[in-house]
Amino acid sequence: MKVLALGDTHGHIPKNLNRIVRKNKIELIISSGDPILTPKDWKTYEDWISKKKNHNKTDKMFEHDIKKLSSYNIPVFLVKGNCFFYGEGLIQFRRETSKYNNMIVHRVGIEKRQGLSFVFFDITSEPHAYRGHKREETKANKRRNQIMGNHLNKLLSQNPNAIIISHAPPYGYCDKVESGEHVGSKILLNAIKKHKPQMVLCGHIHEAKGESKIGKTKVCNLGYREDYKIFDL
Repeated sequence: MKVLALGDTHGHIPKNLNRIVRKNKIELIISSGDPILTPKDWKTYEDWISKKKNHNKTDKMFEHDIKKLSSYNIPVFLVKGNCFFYGEGLIQFRRETSKYNNMIVHRVGIEKRQGLSFVFFDITSEPHAYRGHKREETKANKRRNQIMGNHLNKLLSQNPNAIIISHAPPYGYCDKVESGEHVGSKILLNAIKKHKPQMVLCGHIHEAKGESKIGKTKVCNLGYREDYKIFDL
C-alpha cells in the first residue's frame, strides 16, 4: 500500500499535493495532527487564538486543508493533536472532519486496510511532557491517561505488527526539545516495548524530526508544515 504521511500541517499542506498523490498512486493519507494554522514564531497556542484578527484566517485555512485532504476519495487517517483541546476549536474540528466520509479520526482506535492494522493514539497529558517545566498531574488527567493507555495496550495485543499513528513521539525517541529535555509519551514508550509494533508515525516535537528505532519498531517523527514521507507498506 502506498501511504503519504504528513507531519503536523499547521495550515500548510504541501503545495504540490496533487502531483504527490497522483504520481505516487497514493492509497492512504495519514496526518500526525495539529491541522490548525499557526505562525512560525508562535509562542503559545493561547497567544495565537487570543488575537481575534487571526480567527477568520485560521478557520478558512483549516477548512480548506481538511477539504483538500478529503478530495482524493481515498482514506485520510488523522489524530487531533494538542491544538484542539477544548471550546470552539474542538467543536470546529469535530464539525469539519465529520463532513467527509473518508476522513477518519480517533482518539484511541483502530482501522484496518489491505491486511494492515493502524492504531491511533492521540495526545496525552503526562506531567513530564511539557516544554521547560513539569505540571502536576490532576486526577482527571491521570484517569484519562490510564484509560487511553489501557485501550492502546489492548489494541496492540490484539493486532500484532500494527502501525501506530500518534501525535506525540515515544519518550526518549525523536522527542528532544531545544533545552535537551525529552518530552515524549512514556505511556506510548511502554506500550511499544511490550508489544513491538511495526512502526510509529508521529509529530508534535517539530525540532526532533527524524527517525529512530526501539528494538524492531521504527519511529518516524514526520516534522511539520509541508514535511511528508511516502511509505510502501
